[in-house]
Amino acid sequence: MTSLELAKEAVKVMDDKKALNLKVIGIKDISVLADYFVLATGTSSTHVKALADETEFRLKQVGISPLHTEGYHSNSWIVLDYSNVIGKGGGRSKKEAEQQAAREAMELMGY
Repeated sequence: MTSLELAKEAVKVMDDKKALNLKVIGIKDISVLADYFVLATGTSSTHVKALADETEFRLKQVGISPLHTEGYHSNSWIVLDYSNVIGKGGGRSKKEAEQQAAREAMELMGY
């Protein structure tokens, strides 16, 4: 599997788990760390862990395991390092969550 195919598969998995703000950033021309960063936002620390767990599980099913995992117990972010692709999931800030809740309440009230 190429690094681009791996990045696309990670995005598909996280999209299936309702990740927010999914982005793939190509960095191979500017960094030796990886070819791509896959970024995603979860709605809570539980959601962030579910995104990481599902990504790791589904990629292991096709024979790909992360070289390193970091931040799993941080309650706010997780990094999965697949060498050429690095996935990072993070939670929304308290302010972002409050703003989203306010927007949803306004929509429900017809504003």
